Amino acid sequence: FEENILFATLDTKSRLLQKENNPPFILIDTVGFISKLPPELINSFKSTLSDIQDSDLIIHVIDGLNPSEKQVQTTLNVLAELKIDEIERLTVVTKKDLIDKPFNLEFDYILISNKTRENIDNLIDNIYLNIYPNNEVKSFIIPFDEGQIFNYFKEKTNLIKSEYRENGIYVLASVSPTEYNKFKKYEIK
Repeated sequence: FEENILFATLDTKSRLLQKENNPPFILIDTVGFISKLPPELINSFKSTLSDIQDSDLIIHVIDGLNPSEKQVQTTLNVLAELKIDEIERLTVVTKKDLIDKPFNLEFDYILISNKTRENIDNLIDNIYLNIYPNNEVKSFIIPFDEGQIFNYFKEKTNLIKSEYRENGIYVLASVSPTEYNKFKKYEIK
């Protein structure tokens, strides 16, 4: 949620999200920066902010009705202070349904509306492109006598679905180009 207070959220909240025929990912909502953070508050919330250090992607959300350069810079400064400014980042501007005129930021952003859901699919597609840039979802049948390959899929790939069938183990997984080349002889065409 968004409020005009120092922190919009104090605790991290995690949600498992999955787009159909894609691997799941965990979205962690951490501290929301609203204004310049005093150093003692940054120190107090470092454990909350530390969740960000293990992230594959940071989604920087900006209130579309108040795209303050100062607030944006505060967030970027804190990310730099925590030495996590090198993690891939998507910038999202909210409240598309309420914005009268476009505005300029110094970087690309995705404009969304939580209320009308406009551009939410585009946001999710961009999340997948950033987390799994070269992966493709493929279907395979793994012979029963090649259990080590099925174990590989379970342990090393983003396994979306598996089921035992008459002719082997059906696997639906998001695989990298290297993994695909390794297992393409098992692909269901």
